[in-house]
Amino acid sequence: MIASPELLALLRCPVCASKSLLSLEADGSGLYCKSGHHFPLTQGFADLRPEDLKEPAPAAQGK
Repeated sequence: MIASPELLALLRCPVCASKSLLSLEADGSGLYCKSGHHFPLTQGFADLRPEDLKEPAPAAQGK
């Protein structure tokens, strides 16, 4: 799981120009940076892609 302090110390925001550290949301649902970018956790893995690179889920595409 992503909650390892060692791993969190290495993760940086891929969106911020300053590459801010990422922190775990209080409810454990995702990661966030001090600039307000949020990245959801799915089955323990963070989706660190910027919003413009994320594709809708297949169900949302009508499949």
